[in-house]
Amino acid sequence: MSPTTLWHNHASVPSKNDEILGLLAQLVEALSDPATLLSPESRILAMNRPARAMAGLGPGDDLPETCWEMWRRGFCPCPPGDPGCPVPEALHTGKAVTVLRKDVVRGVERDIEVRAAPVAMGNGDHVAVIHIQRVLSDTVLNEVLAQARDEWEATADAVPDMIFLSSHGDLVVRCNQAARKFLGLPFSEVIGKNLRELLRQAGVEGVDQWNGDNAQLYGSNPRLVLELHRYATSPARSVTGNVVVLRDVTHLRRLEKLATSMDLMNNLGHVVSFVRHEIGNPANAIKTALTVLTENWDSFDNEKRLAYIARSLADIGRLQDLLHQLRSFTFFEVTAPEPTALGPLLEHLTAMIAHDMEARSIRFGCSVAEAGDCWVLADAKALQQVVLSIAANSIEAMEGRPSPCIRLDCKIDGPDVRISLEDNGKGIPADELALVFLPLYTTKDSGTGLGLYLARTMVTRMGGTIEMRSQPNRQTVVEIVLPRIPTGERHPDSSR
Repeated sequence: MSPTTLWHNHASVPSKNDEILGLLAQLVEALSDPATLLSPESRILAMNRPARAMAGLGPGDDLPETCWEMWRRGFCPCPPGDPGCPVPEALHTGKAVTVLRKDVVRGVERDIEVRAAPVAMGNGDHVAVIHIQRVLSDTVLNEVLAQARDEWEATADAVPDMIFLSSHGDLVVRCNQAARKFLGLPFSEVIGKNLRELLRQAGVEGVDQWNGDNAQLYGSNPRLVLELHRYATSPARSVTGNVVVLRDVTHLRRLEKLATSMDLMNNLGHVVSFVRHEIGNPANAIKTALTVLTENWDSFDNEKRLAYIARSLADIGRLQDLLHQLRSFTFFEVTAPEPTALGPLLEHLTAMIAHDMEARSIRFGCSVAEAGDCWVLADAKALQQVVLSIAANSIEAMEGRPSPCIRLDCKIDGPDVRISLEDNGKGIPADELALVFLPLYTTKDSGTGLGLYLARTMVTRMGGTIEMRSQPNRQTVVEIVLPRIPTGERHPDSSR
């Protein structure tokens, strides 16, 4: 059987592939199921006898030229442009793709298994696609469904997370054993029901607020914390819809709260130790000075009396400074994050920092253009305070350094935005990096030890993170990472 007798439009076939296509045509002809050889552009090159018969073609009839004509003749179950057609996905992935379709021919509904197998040259270029159809009898169909059920039970039913397959209308197509156990319903009472309504009946709270692909829901009895993730199935498959995964994260959240509490206790212990030390020293000094002054009032002259009083007043001043520090400790405790335009905020900060740098003869560079149309969920005043506090630390680190330089950058990184402040100051030793965010920890003689602690507290309450990297005598980088707000979720009246 020669290639010229098999493909209808021989001029469209590159001559160098004639031999390969001829062999493929012979392979197609030898198949017992209806099979068609297609070009990568979906032009029909060859059809075997079962395919011709299925399409109603006689031995001398010309082949249809395109897949559209095949569909029009009732041979192909996939209409033109159908996202369920396996051919485009097979060409895209380079792998065979199989889908199950339902088709109606002459008023009779039939189940069809459609397979598309791409054929590529050694350089990866596809030369053809073998398109095979198999009409499934009840026996074969039951075998296919049984195999699918076994595969599902071996995978999804073995997973502790709740898994639902749903249509785009949230109607449950299938669910695993963990899902049925959580709902307390048999399989027959779950299939075909609305997933949101099933979750409500199971006492899950927060279903009405579930709009996106990720959500946190709560169970009322017992009190559960559930993470929900929804994934859309491939549009190139025969069934389109969603895979919804519900994960019980109650224990994980408890561990997180425990870790937060332990961190709070460690910080509180650090604060108490600091306050005890800072109050104890001046308080003891005041007590000693006043005791000596009282016992020796008559024997001391006025100059000596005034000296003891001045010493006590200096220690009282130290206590006043401590109270001022503790006031700063709680000043930014409450933040009010809201959709904030990052571009204008960073432009304002850049102008403020640049003016201060110029006055101190520090070279300042910045690159914040990427923040132009970027929005974040932030407290504008608190974020400004954070950046200015970090800049102040960088300025102090410049003291005595040759060619001092500070740089402010803003970069978009997928769903996040990264704001970094870099300086070439004296840096911080590795053993101190783990301590810099502790409250009241400082390596400076005049420092309060609150700046970076407050910065971390405020950034965390905005849903972000802050980290520091440093190389002694070379550079220090402080990076703030905040989640971006998608365009559709920005507040229309917010300009901050």
